[in-house]
Amino acid sequence: MTDSEKVKEFVRAAFQRNPSYSFNDPKIMFNHSVLVEKYAARLAKEVACDAEAVSIAALLHDVGKTFDADEKTLYEKHGELAWTVSAEFVNGLELPEKTRALIERLLCGDYSSVEGRIVKDADVIAFYADEELQDAFCEWALKQGQPDELTRKLEKYEKLGYPQSKELAKPLQEKLKAR
Repeated sequence: MTDSEKVKEFVRAAFQRNPSYSFNDPKIMFNHSVLVEKYAARLAKEVACDAEAVSIAALLHDVGKTFDADEKTLYEKHGELAWTVSAEFVNGLELPEKTRALIERLLCGDYSSVEGRIVKDADVIAFYADEELQDAFCEWALKQGQPDELTRKLEKYEKLGYPQSKELAKPLQEKLKAR
């Protein structure tokens, strides 16, 4: 089994164990994670970066949502909790130390590197591409009394860091706006 397959299985199992902050449907967040990895890999081909770290961090970027905590904590800190949830697993992979350390920084919420910006951009693009996630997110936001959350997601387009990201995201964002 490749590292990518191992990471996907880890993510799938984590969302199955605790789907509560993932719209109570583990496949929504698992599919989102796979989609983020797909877009991140595509972007990683365009810039000099550690593509393996990008791939693994993209798959694990939301696994912090499976941490056993209250909803407010998960809403505010799930990105930083990704390392807490996955550290033992990642440390068990046979990765170069530099790659492992970069993954740790990314999963602790430091997205200042090229790799981090790629993962953040891919996360936005994947949201724009996934109607099932959009529906679940909108339902959640309305239940929380936060109808402006979708507007916040749409505005993330302006924060995309790479021209390639904007090129991929624009038609998807326009489609979402039209929904």
